[in-house]
Amino acid sequence: GFTGSTAFMLNLNYRKQFQGGDHEIAGGIGIGGTQWGYISPAYVARDPLDNKIPVTGDNEMKMDLNFGVMYKKARLGRKLKDFYAGFSMTNINQAQYEVNVTTLGGGTANLYRDYVPHYYTVVGADWDIGAVVLEPSVLFKYGLLNLAYVPQADLNVTALYANTFRGGLAYRQWGNGDAVSVLLGYEKGPLEFGYSYDITVSNVQLVSNGTHEIMVKYCIPFKVETRPDIIRESVRFL
Repeated sequence: GFTGSTAFMLNLNYRKQFQGGDHEIAGGIGIGGTQWGYISPAYVARDPLDNKIPVTGDNEMKMDLNFGVMYKKARLGRKLKDFYAGFSMTNINQAQYEVNVTTLGGGTANLYRDYVPHYYTVVGADWDIGAVVLEPSVLFKYGLLNLAYVPQADLNVTALYANTFRGGLAYRQWGNGDAVSVLLGYEKGPLEFGYSYDITVSNVQLVSNGTHEIMVKYCIPFKVETRPDIIRESVRFL
């Protein structure tokens, strides 16, 4: 319907390496807020005095909290490297929104929206087979839908050739199947480019022929120089 939301989030994380960088554990939190409400409803009503159709807008702002942890290992056996496993959770505080609007019949109505927790688990690694590096990963997602947690799984595999060109496929399952994605990418130094085309295979294809996504990333390098330790040969500094 005629609803809108605006959100902002400040993310903080801390990383700790062990055994010379072979293991790494990271954790982070997100603190922010989300504004949700009705924005200038423009419904065309069959009944001009329908008390269930709003004609004015209203919104409400609530705090939003996220959390996540990640484990990384440089080597996992002889073939796999850069192994990672992570878990994250959004909408920890389960904000509940209530906005008051005026209806066509001149009355008032309270509209509600609950932001429920969503859980994400990701596992992946790199398999180096020479000039090509295979990058398999799986992402599990759980969301509260009609008072039941419905799982969704994303299966992904990409191949990186000569540390420059990337291509692959992804399959998203929700019920019997949801979508197949074609993935393309290019990276060189600080520049990274990615493209994906999402092919809908579920009943949603009746109203959607797929989606395109384009990503461009550039990392600006910063050089940090450390001053050497000053050794003063004097008994005053012993």
